[in-house]
Parts: sequence; C-alpha cells; structure tokens
Amino acid sequence: MIPESYIISLILLLLALHALHEIGHDMKFDEANAAILSIETRLTGLEPEVKVTTRDHFKHGEELARRNSGTFVWFNTPMTVMRSQEVFDLMLKPAIESRATKRVEFILNPEQKDFFDREVWPKIQECRGREKGSYPTFAPIKENFAL
Repeated sequence: MIPESYIISLILLLLALHALHEIGHDMKFDEANAAILSIETRLTGLEPEVKVTTRDHFKHGEELARRNSGTFVWFNTPMTVMRSQEVFDLMLKPAIESRATKRVEFILNPEQKDFFDREVWPKIQECRGREKGSYPTFAPIKENFAL
C-alpha cells in the first residue's frame, strides 16, 4: 500500500498541472482573440474588392475599370451593351488596357456565346493588353443578377 500522504501529494500535483494546462489554453484563446480583433481593425479601413454595378454603371464604369488592381470579373453581365464601341471604350477597354489589371474574366450564360464571339471578343483582341482578357466560361446561371 501507498501511504496516504503520497496519494494526496499526487492528487495535488495533478490538480496543479491541470490548472497550469487550463491557464495556458486561456492565454492562447486570449492571444487568438486579440489577433482576430487586430485583423478586423486593419480590414475595416479597406475598400471592398467586389463592386456591384448599378443603374449608373456607365457613369462610373470607366473610373471603376481604371481603379481595378487584380482580376476584373464580369459575372452574368448582358454583353449586348458592348455592341456600341463607345460603351465598350467606357466599360471594358480601360480595364483591359490598365497596367494594374492582371486579368479580365467573364462568366456568362451560354445564350450570350454567339454575340460575345461576334461583337465583344474582336474588340478585346484590338486592345493593348488583350492577353489579359480570358475567353469566357459559359455556364447556365439561374441567378437574376450580374456583377
């Protein structure tokens, strides 16, 4: 048999180890929480990278295209507006020719394929920076919105 004093000491040691273990986890949680709050603080001052065009998109389209830095994605956008060279020059050409733009991608409904091939793709091929324009991904899109 083990003396009672050894068992009590062992239990106290295990309790102390458990308490230290819990304190360590609490400190990690607090550190993680502080890091998350720090990230949130840094992100609140940033402008979002996703812009939704609205009815006045022709007015702001050129500015948006010129300010873009990264990938410019056209999702479910009715390409028929690009029939006009003037609209193309305001909306799409500045993004393609901008040095800050890395890529211009299109995700379109299959119904737009013929029009895109006939009207939009040739205009893209005439732009400086045309290699940034990727050929569209055509997929059935059920959503009734465009980006």
